[in-house]
Amino acid sequence: MNYRLKKGQENIVIMGGPFEGKKFVRGVEYSEIPPEEKHRFEKVGTDFKPVSKTKPATKSIAGGGEL
Repeated sequence: MNYRLKKGQENIVIMGGPFEGKKFVRGVEYSEIPPEEKHRFEKVGTDFKPVSKTKPATKSIAGGGEL
């Protein structure tokens, strides 16, 4: 299971213990986190669905126009 900082949490630099000197940055996934900071992280599933490359992405504009 991987973890990342919850939305709205600031980056963390650990000052002591087994994670001393380790920096945890928003948007980055970690396999191990400091137990005392667990409340600041959320679990991230490892089941990622690949984006289909056979179907082109389209963008529409309100009013029916195309770019």
